[in-house]
Amino acid sequence: MPSQQIWFDAPAHVWTEALPLGNGRLGAMAFGGVVDDRFQLNEDSAWSGAPASAGGAPGLAGDDGPAVLAEARALVAAGAVRAAEEVVKRLQRGHSQAYQPVGDLWIRSRAAAHPAGSRPEGYRRWLDLATATTGQQWRSGAMSVTQEAMISHPHQVLAIRRRSVGGLLDLEVGLAGAHPSPELLVGTGTALLVQRLPSDVFPPHEKVPEPVVYDDAPGASATVVTGMRLLTDGVTSVEAGGLRVTGATEVVVLLAVHTDVDVTSVVPVPLRGDRERLAASVRATLDAAAELPFDELRGAHVTDHARMYGRVELDLHEPAGVAGLTTPARLERSAASGDDPALAALAFRYGRYLMIAGSRPGTVPLNLQGIWSDAVRPPWSSNFTTNINLQMNYWPAHPANLDECAAPLHAFLRRLQARGAVVAREMYDADGWVVHHNADLWGFAWPVGEGTLDPRHAAWQLGSVWLAQSIWEHHAFTGDIDQLRHMWPVLRGAVQFGLDWLVPDGRGGLMTSPSTSPENTYLLPDGSPAALTVSTTADMALLQELFQQCLAAMDVLDVEDDELAATVRDALARLPRPRVMPDGRFAEWPTDVADAEPDHRHQSHLVGLYPGTSINIDRRPDLAAAARASLTARGPESTGWALAWRLALRARLRDPQGAEACLAAYLRPTPAVPPGQVVSEGGGVYPNLLCAHPPFQIDGNFGFVAGVVELLLQSHQGELHLLPCLPETWRDGAVRGLRARGGIEVDIEWRDGVLAEARLRADRDSVVRVRTAGEVVSIALAAGRRVGLDARLQELAGQGQNAQFNV
Repeated sequence: MPSQQIWFDAPAHVWTEALPLGNGRLGAMAFGGVVDDRFQLNEDSAWSGAPASAGGAPGLAGDDGPAVLAEARALVAAGAVRAAEEVVKRLQRGHSQAYQPVGDLWIRSRAAAHPAGSRPEGYRRWLDLATATTGQQWRSGAMSVTQEAMISHPHQVLAIRRRSVGGLLDLEVGLAGAHPSPELLVGTGTALLVQRLPSDVFPPHEKVPEPVVYDDAPGASATVVTGMRLLTDGVTSVEAGGLRVTGATEVVVLLAVHTDVDVTSVVPVPLRGDRERLAASVRATLDAAAELPFDELRGAHVTDHARMYGRVELDLHEPAGVAGLTTPARLERSAASGDDPALAALAFRYGRYLMIAGSRPGTVPLNLQGIWSDAVRPPWSSNFTTNINLQMNYWPAHPANLDECAAPLHAFLRRLQARGAVVAREMYDADGWVVHHNADLWGFAWPVGEGTLDPRHAAWQLGSVWLAQSIWEHHAFTGDIDQLRHMWPVLRGAVQFGLDWLVPDGRGGLMTSPSTSPENTYLLPDGSPAALTVSTTADMALLQELFQQCLAAMDVLDVEDDELAATVRDALARLPRPRVMPDGRFAEWPTDVADAEPDHRHQSHLVGLYPGTSINIDRRPDLAAAARASLTARGPESTGWALAWRLALRARLRDPQGAEACLAAYLRPTPAVPPGQVVSEGGGVYPNLLCAHPPFQIDGNFGFVAGVVELLLQSHQGELHLLPCLPETWRDGAVRGLRARGGIEVDIEWRDGVLAEARLRADRDSVVRVRTAGEVVSIALAAGRRVGLDARLQELAGQGQNAQFNV
């Protein structure tokens, strides 16, 4: 039975050893303490700022946007790149707001559960991925203690149960806020904590006198109410700062969090700050949960989670001896020996678990840290970074059979469209909608910066062009025409902006100007780094992909707009084509310039290889070879999320050796980070398997899942490819429940590195081209019928592409 647990033999001492719980909206990091146990709390709508924050900082952009853009374009055309970079800084409009922690739930033992400072006997703590529960257990003399915790989606509460045998519990349970001047209201068995969030939080890289601002004015920031309820067979009393339970064998703690933020509205609703309504809502949530026995709460929670988690299983056969190792010890062993392929399967399961825990319909999309963050000024504001990271968060949703988890992203795109349309018109005099490098809950869509930020970060206008591609991907995997029709205005708006952003290049073609390759730089003739140019490869690949998807969507929806279709086709024909440099690498820039950072973490020029499809190893082997040369030139080391992206790129190149190296680099252990320290080099994963940028970014966890799927199953360009890039060390294994474009569920088994059997089930009648053993066969599938393909498939593969059989 494959391992479903991440486990430790000691409590967490730092955040990167704690274990994440979530229900899409409410998140917690469980530390598993004995004398002091901490649950660090988050709620997905707890952000600094307010709807007005999305307006940016107008004083920073006093110049007319279209005039500034025209000046920048003229300077780029004249080769005055450094002057152009200074000009585009005048477009910067402040910063996005920051995702905020809510506070902490503490459970402190007042009894001598074990001598202070000593190690409890038989201690173990765990996160069970299959049941979405954490727990810990230990002994102290004759007394045994067990605790289990979960965050229920059906009942919207954090629920914790601590039990003792051979002794009685004496506990103090309290709430601590993450923000100044919280108001704590304590009654018999219940406590409420009321807080106002900051009205403005500057990113950590901005050095300002007052980086965190609290404004008591109505509507300036969100209000959050946290409620706690105790249920016990002991005696409950009120203590300063919380509640106390004495003489108990069982204590159940229920916790709920509500804010005054409406996350479902397209246009953000002004914040009302009505504490009484929020408190009543929190109490109602606690009342409903308290009516049920803990086992019933747990049963409903596990059933709900298993409905999604159980759709997929990957088995890579654990080697003997790893079952008894803690997860950190297993990471160390694997890094030293390289003989634990099942560790990748555990990280794959973990990534799917995190998506279920962090993104459900009706919630806010996953930010840079998912829904788990403990800092008021988190790294990069824990915002939505739209030049790769937000997109990567959702790469595995469809192929890993979690379609509904993508719903928050699609709902959020409608909010970004509304705000981004204002920005496109005011800043560029363009139709459609635009999003730059950063966004936040309120829909901030302006270029970030205080008028001084390097353009390699701020001067990127294709956020909407990339994000809107998720709309077509949803249809490609699900066939959901109603959703495609609902989201068509968002897709069309991104296309309209892309068309308006293109300008004639003077030679009959079209170009983007100014253009950057996200966060990367090249060298000017004087040897200094620069970011601005025209028509980077990334720009062209993203526009090509979106324009092709637009035409496909118009065909599916029977959209009658000949003018739009003709304009899109004309633009496609006039986009610059990808280039191969003299040294064999895939070109990132429009001319053959030297890279300022040859090992840069972003590989945006390869976006057409993955997640795009314009670089295809079968149709354009020359471009695929150049992409491989480019990837190799980046070197074997990078940040955690970049390694996950490179895993998917290697899979598309059918490069099992390169993929193996990415797997090993991604899964190398990164030391837990002590409080107050930031480590910015290393990559890998922390002891709790969260991805180390470093610091922690969750996009790597999700990108890793997507990359593993690409090793086993690919379904782009009209083909379903079984085992396209199987690593050498994955000699035997099986995967169940993966999803392919076209609405096909796929199970695969292999032995000694060779396909043994595949099972396909189509949502609708279809004919699918299946690639295996180097050949392609066409297979007709009937809706809802699961079909096994084994020796017959291998036999047909030898007959070539004209072979077909019906099942």
